[in-house]
Amino acid sequence: MNTALRLPGLLAPRTALRGQAPRGFILAYVMYALALLSVVSVATALMRNANDLSGQTAEQVEQVDSAIDTLTMAVLLCATEAPVGATVGNVTTAFPLLPGAAPAPFATGTGNADTLLCPGHADASRRPMWTGRDGLFFPRPPVGFAPWQYAIAIGCVPERVTAVRVLLQGAGASTAPAVLRRVAARAPDQRAFDADTNTLTVTLASDPCPP
Repeated sequence: MNTALRLPGLLAPRTALRGQAPRGFILAYVMYALALLSVVSVATALMRNANDLSGQTAEQVEQVDSAIDTLTMAVLLCATEAPVGATVGNVTTAFPLLPGAAPAPFATGTGNADTLLCPGHADASRRPMWTGRDGLFFPRPPVGFAPWQYAIAIGCVPERVTAVRVLLQGAGASTAPAVLRRVAARAPDQRAFDADTNTLTVTLASDPCPP
């Protein structure tokens, strides 16, 4: 009798434990699921960011490549449309030139490509290269890149134009190295990427000095 009376008291804690065990298991499972969901969410966000960055890189590659085509056409059109050219120092050239410091109307060296002049036009109003009259408009670089630069080099004896180039440098864009490297790889004979300066150089014309 005493044993029978004590059975409920002995069974109660065990019953309570049996009732709490499923709840504890479910709680642990929920916590695990939440942790797993958090990891998956972070991974998904990283993948989405990587995909967005990859898409942005591909878009900028096409933008830069298209700009090179436009710059090349504009430079060559200027040189063929007015082949008489102009004289700078001891050199006469029909290639586009940079604005000169007065009284010299033209200059060589390196400068912003959006200021180029076609020196062969007798009509001064037609000398600016980017008027759009030929359907060509200056291509702006992608965000995070420096302005396009134009370089016309003079050398040799007797002096002549030895190279005409355009240059584009990354200026804050995280995608710049990948973009410029990919663009350079499309035409390695005319394009070069300098990782130290984060700069793409495109040679439009070259006439090196003889050895």
